[in-house]
Amino acid sequence: MLNQKPGAVHDDLRAAYAAIADYHTSLVQTRFTIVGLFLAANGFLAIGFFQSGASALARIALPVIAIVLTVICWVLEVRTYHLLENLAGRGLELEKLLGYREDQGFFSLIAYQPIGPRLIPMRFRLPVIKGDPILSHTIGISLIYIIIGLFWSVMLFLGA
Repeated sequence: MLNQKPGAVHDDLRAAYAAIADYHTSLVQTRFTIVGLFLAANGFLAIGFFQSGASALARIALPVIAIVLTVICWVLEVRTYHLLENLAGRGLELEKLLGYREDQGFFSLIAYQPIGPRLIPMRFRLPVIKGDPILSHTIGISLIYIIIGLFWSVMLFLGA
């Protein structure tokens, strides 16, 4: 760093900020891709489970496979969520170092949502508590894993 020009440090910060923002965006896309593939896999397993004439082995094995798949995807979701939190924290730090106002940066907008989500098609907006909306992608994705995991647990119990 001693041999760098004065603007080089600022350029390095901007490059780091861009890389973090790109990685954040990539993780968000990956997160939703995993959920989509998870739902498709569960549809495939449900077809086999509810097929007439399914063997006793299939009625036990398919729910077990689905539960294992649910746990794996949920663990991926937990890890991705923590990565997103860490990237957002570092992005906020870089925004301060770069001199961005609080309403200018990508990560500032993500961290502080001034307007709550609107329940479509109504005009009613849910409240924002301490800058966080009541509904979030994390809650929605978690509900998908919980509900499908419970469904397959019940099917395992009933199918056994």
